[in-house]
Amino acid sequence: MSTLFDFIEVSPVGEAREEFSKVMARFRTEGITATPVIFGSHRKPEAVTIPYELFQRVLPAIEEVFLAELVRSRLNDKRFTRDEAMERLGITEADLDKITEDDYQVSTEEI
Repeated sequence: MSTLFDFIEVSPVGEAREEFSKVMARFRTEGITATPVIFGSHRKPEAVTIPYELFQRVLPAIEEVFLAELVRSRLNDKRFTRDEAMERLGITEADLDKITEDDYQVSTEEI
């Protein structure tokens, strides 16, 4: 998957730790436009540090991912049926029928 930040080199964890105060100073100066820091063991991307202002803007999308995973795990839980899961979540078939693809789109205005 190609992204806007493909050019960012993955930093080893130790290097990211050593550079943390410089990163924080850059985040303070550049704000939401500061380049994220991607780091992980053996330069394998495992985590990202972003400015808090950017985190606040993308938080609604992150929450949607968490909720989707929760619903998926509950629907796949063999301890109860799909209907039981929907009942526990307070979801009806009518609710599902109302959902459109637009409900899953994040507008650039929200970000």
